[in-house]
Amino acid sequence: MPSYAGTHYRFGDMVVDPCGVQTDVPIWLGGRSARSLRRALELGDGWDPFGLSLLDLERLLTRARETAAWTERRQPFDFVLPLDERFDPLEPSARRQLRERLERYRELGATIVNLRFEHASLEQYLSSWRPWRPTSPPTSPDCRRVC
Repeated sequence: MPSYAGTHYRFGDMVVDPCGVQTDVPIWLGGRSARSLRRALELGDGWDPFGLSLLDLERLLTRARETAAWTERRQPFDFVLPLDERFDPLEPSARRQLRERLERYRELGATIVNLRFEHASLEQYLSSWRPWRPTSPPTSPDCRRVC
């Protein structure tokens, strides 16, 4: 039975039902430095960088791929990339720009991408997602999830 007794919270004698489908919860570490990437490789399941240009990401990843932490890793590693700006995917030029960015992220090795769309209503938001909805599950071992 799960239990916890800390300085601010305590619980015990609990049943969690239904149980989660995952046996392990992935731990992603964020950051924007070579050290944060190394820490993620050594201690976590993924890296979620922020505030870095594509060139900076490429430099960090090129160096990291040469390290023992990368080459000796046996577990899958998620590389989570955010799109810091919002896109309006209903606008053709923005959609083209987004596709180019996603292709570049794929080339860098991203396994997960967080998308943010411009919207003024729920209907517009849902319409924004329709062109990006996968028609079938990913088949590439490098792309395990669609978020």
